Amino acid sequence: MMIQNKKTILRLVTLLVFIVPSICLAQAGKNDTQFWSETWIYAPKFNDKLDMGYTNYTRVGRNVSHITDERQALFVTYTVMPELKFTQHLVFIEQDIPNASKNDAIQYRPMTDASGVFDFTDIRLTYRARVERQFRESLKDRWNFRPRVGFEIPFSVGDYKPYVFSNYEGFYNSDGRLWYRGRLLYGIGCPITPSLSLDLYGAKQMQRDPSQTDFDMFGFILKIKT
Repeated sequence: MMIQNKKTILRLVTLLVFIVPSICLAQAGKNDTQFWSETWIYAPKFNDKLDMGYTNYTRVGRNVSHITDERQALFVTYTVMPELKFTQHLVFIEQDIPNASKNDAIQYRPMTDASGVFDFTDIRLTYRARVERQFRESLKDRWNFRPRVGFEIPFSVGDYKPYVFSNYEGFYNSDGRLWYRGRLLYGIGCPITPSLSLDLYGAKQMQRDPSQTDFDMFGFILKIKT
């Protein structure tokens, strides 16, 4: 799929970066609106199969007014083939939870992902199956299962190869033995250089428990290869 007019991609970026977050803020009401940033820094590659590195996640919540969640992670990825790769994460999480003790706000999460991409003529189908263990300082530990499915539609703008994408992720935990959350995400991404890529997105997170807050979010995923 070729798009020769660069104004087309500019309109798409404007829609996702400015208009969608504005709609989220206008519709938030009693719900929250958050900004999420995610930065992946890859170590130099040992071979074509193995990647490793560091990830930082920062979440600004309470209607984009306060850092509510900070995550640091180390990861290792082994690629079997484009359709299957395994990633192991070790994540340290510190949250700002109203009326909670400091211990309640700290977690350690080992996570294992199986993921892949299936390429077709005009579309890529993506999936990720994540299993994670939440070790919480003063709360009961639990397992979570988080399957995610989505698609990417690539196109060309001059020398650039951007893509629009969307995915849906479900959340299941071992405490209540139920699906307790869903997250719909949509956006646009592009490899900027061989060592730098950027995704911009908007999303909606929905909670099954009415005591939990639904929220809209927008953010970016930056990947840097050294």
